Amino acid sequence: MTAAVQQACSAHIPVIVLDRTVNTDCCTSFIGGDNYKIGKVAGEAAVKALPRGGNVAELQGTLSDQPQIDRDKGFRDAIAGHGITIVYHQEAKWLKANANAITQRWLAQNKKIDLVYGENDDMALGAVLAARGAHKADDIKFIGIDGLAIPTGGIRAVQLGQMYTTFIYPTGAQAAATAEAIAHGKTVDKKQTLQTTQITKDNAGDIYL
Repeated sequence: MTAAVQQACSAHIPVIVLDRTVNTDCCTSFIGGDNYKIGKVAGEAAVKALPRGGNVAELQGTLSDQPQIDRDKGFRDAIAGHGITIVYHQEAKWLKANANAITQRWLAQNKKIDLVYGENDDMALGAVLAARGAHKADDIKFIGIDGLAIPTGGIRAVQLGQMYTTFIYPTGAQAAATAEAIAHGKTVDKKQTLQTTQITKDNAGDIYL
């Protein structure tokens, strides 16, 4: 997208860049989360979920995406030294169907999995479906990222006990507010780093509403 962003910038059209970086500073505002930090707090949640250690399967987004790289590194840094082993990891390209098929293959190998870390909620929920089909969902904890407040999203899944936890990644809402500010001639920050909120059984209902 770098060439398109530069072309718009040259035409004095404001540009908001979301989540994925481009190789130019010529944009009005970049909005994205600290994906390393989000991956790290997800890893810390895994440590809490597995106090005696255990086996983790990791469903990865598109491997060339910077958010995937950061969410992977943060998670691995957090679990290091806590007796947790990543026994499986595979690219599922952020897609629920891919994650479901991959997890089915993992479960069929009968290697114990204590927790699944999906680098987004869709992949985590794909793993939930696979585990249900194998009658193993009650023995595995599921962690995701994104926390979308939709009936099929991560917040609702945590509220219903399908997932152990997820983390809100509110990119779209911040983009709308920034676009409105630009349209009214207001100055916006060149870089906006989004904060995350952990979703648990205790707060999922309120946050979903």
